[in-house]
Amino acid sequence: MTIFGQSAGADCVRCIMLAEGTDGLYRRAIMQSDPLGTLDGRDDMERKILDELNELPVDASLDEIRSAQMRITANVIEKSNAKYMIFGPHFGVHPLPAKSQMAARIRQVAPSLNWGLGRSPIGACHAMDCVLLFGLRGGADVPIAMGYTEEDVRRQGLPMRRIWADFAKTGGRDLIWRRGHDRDSQLD
Repeated sequence: MTIFGQSAGADCVRCIMLAEGTDGLYRRAIMQSDPLGTLDGRDDMERKILDELNELPVDASLDEIRSAQMRITANVIEKSNAKYMIFGPHFGVHPLPAKSQMAARIRQVAPSLNWGLGRSPIGACHAMDCVLLFGLRGGADVPIAMGYTEEDVRRQGLPMRRIWADFAKTGGRDLIWRRGHDRDSQLD
């Protein structure tokens, strides 16, 4: 099985990969636009969230839990990217490793994984991968298009769609990347 996730879904895929006891549950993982920048600067915010949640009774009703979530959301004052995933996973609580152990766990479950952070030749923004996979659908004037036309996105997205589909089907065994190889006609 291949697990896929984009944005918060990619965060879920990463957590599945890192969680204790998940070895062997999947064969491949695709994380698109994983919000890695939300991992830092969470400690104070998470302490406040836990303080609020610890006020709830063990048998709290769904309405009480929703009210606590609303209070937490209304009182987030963090300025960092962490504020965008206030209810994100809490590393260091079973089954997730502590942040200090994440790199070791990644090496254990995905020894050949290359995060590729900061290496985008176009400085791609969050979710640009979705545009390359699914196109602009008539929205070339939206900021995420980064000045590309629909034809640019279609053409530039061809290799990405091929990689994505081949990896999902075969784990990448069939990928052949050679300069000058005309694969565009096979990628639509």
